[in-house]
Amino acid sequence: MNVETARLESAGKVDRRGRDRKAALLVAGFGALAMALLGAIAVWPGLDIAVARALRVGDPAARWVETARRLAYPAPYALAGAVVLYWIARHARGRAPFPRRCALVVGLALALGPGLVVNAGLKNHVPRTRPLHTSEVAGAAAPFRPFTALAGSCERNCSFPSGETAAAFATLAPALAAPAPVPAAVAALAFGAGVGALRMAAGAHFLSDVAASAALMCFMVLALRRLLLARPAHLRERGARP
Repeated sequence: MNVETARLESAGKVDRRGRDRKAALLVAGFGALAMALLGAIAVWPGLDIAVARALRVGDPAARWVETARRLAYPAPYALAGAVVLYWIARHARGRAPFPRRCALVVGLALALGPGLVVNAGLKNHVPRTRPLHTSEVAGAAAPFRPFTALAGSCERNCSFPSGETAAAFATLAPALAAPAPVPAAVAALAFGAGVGALRMAAGAHFLSDVAASAALMCFMVLALRRLLLARPAHLRERGARP
């Protein structure tokens, strides 16, 4: 390897680190906003009711919302599967496009976030009633309960937090591994917010349910990348030597 090639490779790595840093800051900022929104709703629970009333739609718009939801639902899982299969196919040819641990982050983000923490954990243990079953939003029998109360009349697959929103925000994992991580992260954040809006329009979730899933996945993806992809200090020092 000549000096010019080494210089270009070094410059490319520096540029990639800069793009990764910007994308991570974008995701962390979005997660912080979601946390701030949760804090505001904790202080003023009526925000949940007001937003749920404003966004909930009836027929015929409800049919379009359900169609969009069904189209969006498999996307995070299809994307994760495609990333892993692409890595396997390229690795078999001796040309892995990214480190194996990037594919591991993608799989773990889906398994731990929407899989373990949200669907297997919180949704089956926090009995919060969905908006369309509350008297304040839909004129149903059950009373509204703020997310901080950890109470309600739901028995399983309950409202807090939103599982489909968490899965949608899990697309941040492959987005941050993309060649252009900043626009990819913007697209993943927009997709997650869009899925959350669809779930609120259907009367299936409150704003706090969606915000909790957004915050969880933003910080979980960043934590997984930090744990699995960050280079140890002694390797960074070795790579910095001429």
